[in-house]
Amino acid sequence: MRKLHSTTLVLLLASFIAAVGVLPQNVFAHCDTTQGPVVLEARKALESGDVTPLLKWITEDDEAELTAAFNRTLKFRGNEDAEVSDMADMYFLETFVRLHRMSEGVGYTGISNEPVAPAIAAADLSLETGSTDALTDLLVGQLREVIQERFDAALASKAHADHAVEAGRTYVHNYVLYTHLIEELDHLIKHAAEAGHGAAAAHAH
Repeated sequence: MRKLHSTTLVLLLASFIAAVGVLPQNVFAHCDTTQGPVVLEARKALESGDVTPLLKWITEDDEAELTAAFNRTLKFRGNEDAEVSDMADMYFLETFVRLHRMSEGVGYTGISNEPVAPAIAAADLSLETGSTDALTDLLVGQLREVIQERFDAALASKAHADHAVEAGRTYVHNYVLYTHLIEELDHLIKHAAEAGHGAAAAHAH
């Protein structure tokens, strides 16, 4: 049996769980949060005075605007008036996040103080630790709960499917939810595997 790379599995499960509504949609906008990687890296760059590490988050066309905002902000950092210094930092953070979101084709809606979702925090941590074990365990556990819930509903209603028309329709409804979920998972697995092989072949050339 062909095994999926652990990173592919994690991406697959994240996409699948989001599709069935287990994770909130705003998880995928964590770059807009104060604890997301974009803002955290921006603060480090302001401390070091080097904008270069931030350029990877934006397009080449936006480098000049970001660099100008960065240099402008540095002039006001450390100002005796703490409010002025904080306003300068916020000006840069908002500029940076806006340009990054534009590079993703998404409009800027501000910087949120919402906490990063556990799954996304685990994904970021996996890149720090070099292991997806904790992340995979988390996502697999969530996925198992969803499958079990759909299965239990289908199995329970199946016992009464032929007792009355309405009972039968209830079973069909639960059956469709259950099997469509499995079909979607199967599709995502195959798609993730094909995408992974395609990427590997591209890098080989």
